[in-house]
Amino acid sequence: MPAQPYDITRDQTENLMHTLGFAKAVGLTLRVMATGLFFAAVPCNSYTFLSSGTHGRSEGRPFGRECYGFVHDGTVLAARVALLAALSIARQVQWFCENPLRTTVTYHPYIAHLLQMAPTQPTVVSWHMGNFGGWSAKPQVGFGNAGWMPWLQRPMRKGLRLLLKQRREFQGGKEMVKTTIKKNRAGEEVRQV
Repeated sequence: MPAQPYDITRDQTENLMHTLGFAKAVGLTLRVMATGLFFAAVPCNSYTFLSSGTHGRSEGRPFGRECYGFVHDGTVLAARVALLAALSIARQVQWFCENPLRTTVTYHPYIAHLLQMAPTQPTVVSWHMGNFGGWSAKPQVGFGNAGWMPWLQRPMRKGLRLLLKQRREFQGGKEMVKTTIKKNRAGEEVRQV
């Protein structure tokens, strides 16, 4: 399946926060065939439950504490993803957006509007990354109008959860400590750090 990647880690011109980057994203979205898929993942750091004490987002306050740069950036990125998804809907392209399970991105007014649009028949499903070859057992939520979305919904099997290995992550040149749980030959759970 041909794809058109767009990722700031791949190319600095692919930054939705900049006007040129957003224009490039619009151009790429216009190139998606009518039977294609627009897939987006809004950066979760300003929408997750774990950072809710800082970002301050809620149903009654969807923009949160915009005095923090990461909260402001998250608001802008969600708005631009919603605009690209609306462009996809207008072109009869399926759209799909993912975020961690306890996200507040669905409170963002533009995302909420997309989820209420009757012609798009939006669906909300949840799954675990580990069920599909992901490196984490983290629960996810997806929303959009792609017809195959209900097939993603399945519980995480305990046996599979224990076999997952976290990928190595680096921050500021230092390796982050990750915990891996797997079974030894006797079938006992072993926690490795």
